[in-house]
Amino acid sequence: MDIEMNGTAKAIRLLAVVAAIPAVAVTYYFGVALPAYNDAKLELERQQRVEERKKTEQMAKDAAARKELLDACLRKSTDDYFSYLRLNGTELKGGKISTPQYVAAAADKRRSDDRDACLRQFGAP
Repeated sequence: MDIEMNGTAKAIRLLAVVAAIPAVAVTYYFGVALPAYNDAKLELERQQRVEERKKTEQMAKDAAARKELLDACLRKSTDDYFSYLRLNGTELKGGKISTPQYVAAAADKRRSDDRDACLRQFGAP
């Protein structure tokens, strides 16, 4: 009878060990592996948000710089227009400038060309 108990006890122990292996694996998964995976996933998402924020900030800075350059270029084209008119015309009372029609047409074309060049260079990203 001792032999049967001993064999039954061994079978029970073997069954307990076999049942404990999946239990340990499940405990490890939910207790260690899954939290570590979730932490790593959250950290990756945080890093992606930080990178996206940096990228957005850089794009905003670039857009602001381009706008400043565009505004400066357009101001210069307007200043050049009036300088051309003053050099080739006569300044009247009230700040008006009298020029021959061909000078005014040339000044308008130069200003239009300059503005177009500004828009091509600094207008669209």
